[in-house]
Amino acid sequence: MAQPKDLIPIYLETPTADIKKPGERQLMVVLIEPTWDYNHWEVRVEYTLAQLAAILKLDVSGPLTANTITARYRELGLRAQWLGVADQQKISVNGVRHESGGLDQKGGSGKLRLVPYTLRELADTENRRNTSWNMSEKLNTSRPVFNTFQGILQGGKEMMTTLECEAEYKLGSEGELDQVIFAMNKLQDDGELQKRLGILKMTGEQKVYEDTYFDLPGKCDLLANRIVLRRRHRGTDAGGTYLFALKGATYQDGEGRRLRLAAQCQLKSTAFTTGQALLRRFLTDDSADNAVGRTMLHALDQVKPVIARLGQEDIVSTLTVVSNRDTFTMTLANGTQIDFSADKATGRLGDGTSATVYSFEFGVGHPALTQAATTGGPTSGSDGETVKKVSVKDRIGQFAGTPQIVRPYHVPADLVNPAVFEQPDYQQFVKLLHAVVTDVFQLDIKQLQLGGNKAHELARLLSLI
Repeated sequence: MAQPKDLIPIYLETPTADIKKPGERQLMVVLIEPTWDYNHWEVRVEYTLAQLAAILKLDVSGPLTANTITARYRELGLRAQWLGVADQQKISVNGVRHESGGLDQKGGSGKLRLVPYTLRELADTENRRNTSWNMSEKLNTSRPVFNTFQGILQGGKEMMTTLECEAEYKLGSEGELDQVIFAMNKLQDDGELQKRLGILKMTGEQKVYEDTYFDLPGKCDLLANRIVLRRRHRGTDAGGTYLFALKGATYQDGEGRRLRLAAQCQLKSTAFTTGQALLRRFLTDDSADNAVGRTMLHALDQVKPVIARLGQEDIVSTLTVVSNRDTFTMTLANGTQIDFSADKATGRLGDGTSATVYSFEFGVGHPALTQAATTGGPTSGSDGETVKKVSVKDRIGQFAGTPQIVRPYHVPADLVNPAVFEQPDYQQFVKLLHAVVTDVFQLDIKQLQLGGNKAHELARLLSLI
C-alpha cells in the first residue's frame, strides 16, 4: 500500500545477460506521489512502434513492425519501486522501501509477454538459476502447460514454485505450544525488544486451515516418501478456489541448511471426477513448462515404481488435517519478511481416528523486496553447484541469437544452488531465528527436535505408513 509522501517510480525494463539482475531499466514510465486523498492509481501509457524502438535502443534499418520488436525482445517488464522512509532501520530520505513487478514478477505481476512462450526457449533458460524464493505467473494461453492441461487448470490463476526455506521444530505437548504463543504475543507488545532484535514491524493473527491430502490407494506411497500432495481450504476462500499444492524433495547441505522445492496451482473442481486421466498425465509430465509434474518426478527419482503407479492409478483422498495456527509476520530491514507460525495440527481418517502434533516454524516469507537485499542472482553453469565468474562479453554472447526471457518457475537444479544461502535475507532469517528462540523463548536451539513434515508424522501415527 502506498503511503503519503512516498515516491513511486515505475520503470520499463528489458531482459539482461547480467547474471545479477533479471531486468535492465530502459525508461522511467511514470512517477507517482500518493497523497491522503489519492493513493490508488491507474495509469495508461501508449507508445508508437517508433517510440518503443527508440526506448529499447533498437537499430532499425528496414521497415518497422511489431516483429521488429519481438525478434529481439520476447517480453518486457514494468517494475515499481516504493521510495520513502517507512520500514527502514536507518532512515534515508527516498530510500527504497520495496519493489514489485518486473520481469521476475515480484508480487505476481509486472511481466509484459509479447509473444507466447515456447518449450524450447523455456528449456534454454535452465542453465541460469532462479534464486528468488517464490516464482509465479498467472496461467493463460501464452503458457504451453496451460494449453496442454487447461481441462484441469484454472486460467487466470497463478502457478507458483517455491524454494521453501523453513526451520520447523517439534513440541511435545499443547502446553509447550501455549508457552511459545504467549512469548510471541509478548514480543508483539514489546516495541523495545523488537527494536533490539531488528524487527521494524510485527503483526499477528490466528488462522484455521483444512488440508485434504491425496495419495495412491493402499500403500500411501507419496506420504511414505515424504511427498505432500494436498488441497488447502480456508473458510474465507473465494468461490471456485481449489488450491492444489505439491511439496517435493528436500535438499540439505553439510551445514544443516534445508530447502524444499514446492509447487502449486489452482485446479478445476472437475479434476478429480471427469479429469482424473488428465490429472495423472499432469502429475507425471516432464515438459519444460510443467513445474508441478517436474517437481513430482524429481522427488520420485529414486523410486520409479511409484511414478509408474502415479501414471496408471487415480489419486484418492487419504487424510484430512485441520491446523489451528497462530501466525506472526516480522518485517526487517530492506523489506525482508520472516513468517512465524505455532501450529496444532490434527489428522483424521474416515473412520474418525485422529492424532495431533504440535510445532513451530520460521520461514522466509516475502524476502528480497529491494535491490539492497538482493545481491544473489542466476548463476551460470548447469548444476548450480558453483558460482562461475563470467565476463561481460560472455554474458552477452550466451544470448547471441536467442531472445532472453526470465523463466517464471524454479527447476530442480535451483534447489541445490549454494548461492541461495548467501543471500542477505537468508542471513537475516538465520539471525532472527536464533535470537527469538534464545532470547524470547528461552530455549536451547540445539536441544530442539527438528520437524519438517507434519503430514508424514501424522500418517505414521495413524498407521497409514
